[in-house]
Amino acid sequence: MKTYQYLLLTLVLTSAAVAETTNTWFRIDGDQQGHILWVGGQNGQWVHDFIFYPAPGWIEADLGRLINIAPGNDLQPMIGLNHDPIVGRLNWIVPQLFWFSNNGKHSSEFWALYYMRATKSLTDSHWILFQERYEINSLIRIGPQFEWFHNYTQNKRAGTYLGLGMKIAYGPKMSVDLSVSRDLDNDRGVARLTFLSYF
Repeated sequence: MKTYQYLLLTLVLTSAAVAETTNTWFRIDGDQQGHILWVGGQNGQWVHDFIFYPAPGWIEADLGRLINIAPGNDLQPMIGLNHDPIVGRLNWIVPQLFWFSNNGKHSSEFWALYYMRATKSLTDSHWILFQERYEINSLIRIGPQFEWFHNYTQNKRAGTYLGLGMKIAYGPKMSVDLSVSRDLDNDRGVARLTFLSYF
């Protein structure tokens, strides 16, 4: 498994070396599962990111390709490796598919991530996210949000969130997105705050 980790890291670093990195971004997410720090960029049509999970100390590297399927609509398949450097083990192999749509006042995102465990003490699971934001004015977008977490190892839904989100622009390159949802499986309120900045 370490061979795959080194291969992915080599691919990411090689793509950064042979082409100028553009659309570089930094993101922070905070929700009921903790905090996540992301940094990523684009080299031609290749995209990559590195993720740090502060609470458990995990790191992740993802590599994929941006595919324009129609004006304002992009698909982005990726593959990632989630690693625990403290214990020294590979946690998950993470195939991913993203769809981004920006058409006029509407913007939509669809995320589908599958966490294939690389160690028996963890679980196989997926995370699916769909969000729509509609432009109210030049600074504010509002719309529905849906998330679905499923644990395949225990064969149960870990959470189904339905709610509303608001994205606020802080200049042309920064935004904050706050979503408030109801977890229909566990009868509780959940929220997520996302800060995103492009360089």
